[in-house]
Amino acid sequence: MKTKQFFYCLSFSLCLVSCSDYIDNARIYTEGKITNQNGEGVSTPLQITNSFLVSEGISKSDGSFGLGGPATVDSANLYVGRKILSFSTNATGCRINYDSLSIKLSSGQGYTKFDNITVE
Repeated sequence: MKTKQFFYCLSFSLCLVSCSDYIDNARIYTEGKITNQNGEGVSTPLQITNSFLVSEGISKSDGSFGLGGPATVDSANLYVGRKILSFSTNATGCRINYDSLSIKLSSGQGYTKFDNITVE
């Protein structure tokens, strides 16, 4: 009987620990639209990278995209694959990286919406 109670208590404790771990897991998500200088949607490969690849995909023919995955929100980049001329976003602290092919996402923000990313 005591073994059964111990097993239930241990199972409950493990469940609490694993549930709190899940809540603390960091995720990052970004969405928006990519256009050329004429305002036409652009289909291009996209990646969210941290020190590793978090997510990858291709924007739709109208330029819209949405990418997300598990990552810390301390430092992440959105790789667009074309030279970025400008962008507008809901987040402060985003900037075009020196290579002009990616945008450094703002630190501490798990969700970033780009109203528009203009590429060459």
